[in-house]
Amino acid sequence: MLLIIALLDIIHLATIDEVFTLLKNLSISIEKKAVERYLSLLVSLELIIKKPYRNYIFYLPTPSNPWLSFSFTKVAQNRDIVRWKSLFSEEYRQSNLQKERALRSYFKSHVIQGT
Repeated sequence: MLLIIALLDIIHLATIDEVFTLLKNLSISIEKKAVERYLSLLVSLELIIKKPYRNYIFYLPTPSNPWLSFSFTKVAQNRDIVRWKSLFSEEYRQSNLQKERALRSYFKSHVIQGT
């Protein structure tokens, strides 16, 4: 479950299907129902946030200290988590406006409510 929080921190927000696909791409054998249960538990523990936006439900990390640290191979183009986060933000701005707007909506309400 800590990996899910760390992945959400890097990619900013994701649907259940996207979390499931990320874990599969990392060769983690898990059923989608288990991912749903993990996300539900993480929301209950207030370690992640569930953000409905239009026809989607996105999951975002809560602001906190990182749960995991990453190391990269020497041949990796990007070996910096902050750089990865900015790449995902830029990708959303260019090709996934729903995600970009959902993220903006969350930050807007987060700042207004002060939570």
